Amino acid sequence: MRIIIVYVLIFWISLEFVCAQENGFTRDPARAEFILEDLHRFWTAFDAMEIRDENPFETYINSGTTGLQDFVPNRIVSAENLLEKVRQRKADYLKMRHFTFAPETMLPYYQKLKEWYPYVQFPPVYFVIGSFNSGGTASDRGLIIGVERLEDAANLPFLLIHESIHFQQNRLDRQYTLLEQAIVEGSADFLAELITGTLANPTLYRYCEEHQDRLLREFVQEMDRFDYSGWLYNSGSEDRPKDIGYWVGYKIAASIYAKNTDKQLAINRILNNTDYLTLMKESELFNEFLTPRVANVAPFPNDCGEVDASLTELTLHFEQPMHGSSFSPLREDQIAFPLVDIIGYSEDMKSFRLKIKLEPDKRYGFKVTGKGFKNELGYPLEDYEVRFSTR
Repeated sequence: MRIIIVYVLIFWISLEFVCAQENGFTRDPARAEFILEDLHRFWTAFDAMEIRDENPFETYINSGTTGLQDFVPNRIVSAENLLEKVRQRKADYLKMRHFTFAPETMLPYYQKLKEWYPYVQFPPVYFVIGSFNSGGTASDRGLIIGVERLEDAANLPFLLIHESIHFQQNRLDRQYTLLEQAIVEGSADFLAELITGTLANPTLYRYCEEHQDRLLREFVQEMDRFDYSGWLYNSGSEDRPKDIGYWVGYKIAASIYAKNTDKQLAINRILNNTDYLTLMKESELFNEFLTPRVANVAPFPNDCGEVDASLTELTLHFEQPMHGSSFSPLREDQIAFPLVDIIGYSEDMKSFRLKIKLEPDKRYGFKVTGKGFKNELGYPLEDYEVRFSTR
């Protein structure tokens, strides 16, 4: 048995080494690469744009690094687009003319990331200048930082760790729902904060904490959409800041981390568990908003004291679609149990009809329970007592 365990351990260590070698990315924080050569090419093109007839950013892009090539689609777009943007925002670009970066400053953060997540890989980091529409991204070939978007170079360690987290995340090859994308972005913020000690977005998060119940309730209603507007990558408004979805995902990741005594295991799950709905449920942040409830009963209101004894049906209306069923008597003196049979659900699964048998001048009651009634996410119904009296 010991020999088998040793062989398995050797196999996994070897496999980890092979995987790291196959993509060429080091697992050693001290050997991480930071590539800044595209910056020199950009400023060469910048200085030439008013003295050349041709677009100098063609050369910038065509002779650029792998990172710059990966930054062109959906960001730089084209040399023509970049030239137009530079002319529009020339003064803003010049603010970053003397940007410098000392690679050794990242070593302690990379070392801490490896301590928390031993399987980490450190892809090369490319510093480029784009069209003022992306501060950073991760491709299969490395991390890419859009230097022109760096409002404060002191936040660079946070940004690099945030993008490094994206590189480690296990991702599904399909479009993500709002919930899934919020967890992807927010967990990167949480882990970057854990490693660097820098708060992700103090102004945004302060607003969200002050309006937590409202925002979580709204999010639950929209989390299955593929439209991120109002939550991610948006411009915001006077009464609602942008990127609230980052905060939602941050809260989910922070809650999972706090609830687990094995912190390394918690981080591993945050990075690799692609069952995002399970992560959301484990956070327990949404229990209040996801717990289904009875909206009302019909054809009479609950606690009615003037129910017609000739009625033979009662309908439960739920706030959301349900499945299953369970009822129990109230077990109180002089409270009769009126149910005699089940008719079943409506087509939209939000109503449930019951057959009842009543007698005049009598008190009735029963409990609708979460033992059988559950919503589509598996959350049990909040118990609800139905009481009424006949005339």
